[in-house]
Amino acid sequence: MEPKVSVIVPVYNTSKYLIRCVDSLINQTLKDIEIILLNDGSTDDSLKILREYEEKDFRIKVIDKENEGVSETRNKGISLATGEYLSFVDSDDWIDEDMISKLYMSAKENNCDIVMCTYRKEYENGGKDRLLAYRDIEVLEGEELENFKRRIVGPIGEEIRDPSSLDSLSISCGRLYRTELIKRNNVKYTDMKTIGNEDCLFNVRAFNSADKAIYFNKPLYHYWKGNENSLTTVHKRGLENKWENLYKIMSQFLTDNKREKGFHEALNNRICLSTLGLIINECSDKEKSPTKKVKSIKKTLRSDYIKEAFKEFNLEYLPIHWRLFYFFNKHNIAFMSYFMGTTINHLRRYA
Repeated sequence: MEPKVSVIVPVYNTSKYLIRCVDSLINQTLKDIEIILLNDGSTDDSLKILREYEEKDFRIKVIDKENEGVSETRNKGISLATGEYLSFVDSDDWIDEDMISKLYMSAKENNCDIVMCTYRKEYENGGKDRLLAYRDIEVLEGEELENFKRRIVGPIGEEIRDPSSLDSLSISCGRLYRTELIKRNNVKYTDMKTIGNEDCLFNVRAFNSADKAIYFNKPLYHYWKGNENSLTTVHKRGLENKWENLYKIMSQFLTDNKREKGFHEALNNRICLSTLGLIINECSDKEKSPTKKVKSIKKTLRSDYIKEAFKEFNLEYLPIHWRLFYFFNKHNIAFMSYFMGTTINHLRRYA
């Protein structure tokens, strides 16, 4: 008999956080789940910890594999999933004990393809909830679902007011996906080494065939921001080229699936707003001097796809501080972009 939910957890050198994560899974109020723990070539004690859990709980399946990265590891988990729904949890994060139960019961009661909750960013000395402009529980179908699909691609109009929330709707964690929907449509992750942001493209593809979804505007997922080795905190080399690849793939996908103009406007806005991430990434490079960072930022802002996107980008919806930042980016005033990016990089640890 198939489990109700398959929980897929890629693991790479997170032994320091792993017990907290797995304990939150085995203590879920919904007991009929399978927990697929995939060790992606860890060199610390992660595999040892996973094997100990495997001996204690029959619901746990441990897969030991060579290192391929989070995207291929999640794809392996999808291929192994036997649950009616599947979910992703990162191994340095954790979830509320009733998260899976709440999402699954809502999915069944409403016959939904995807059910989502929001998250709480957790730090060493506290945390901050990420809430969005939705009611506590929002049923998405028809026009509302189409608008949500567009918002995953990017914001338009008033939605661009908070650039820091650009990817809040496109994360993979804190969600249940109908397994049959994912497998039937061959929805897979594309390697981060190629596109730099695997979650966004995965969700654009997953939602494309969804007929109904539910959004819980409640932080049931806990996103740990205190991991110094996390892929979200270290400098990423070649990020601009990877994101350019991502946007080309997304643009082609939208064209192939005959998405209307609003989707392409949303993607254009995503390209502009994502210069925040590119500049912060450049500012976090510990091997470069400030002068070299400014030169790199200038080169990035001169990229053809970024210059073209900024031609259509409307600054009027942004608060004054963001308007200044993106004005500097739009007009390639790289020193000021660097100055503001450095400040934002310092403050974002507490945002």
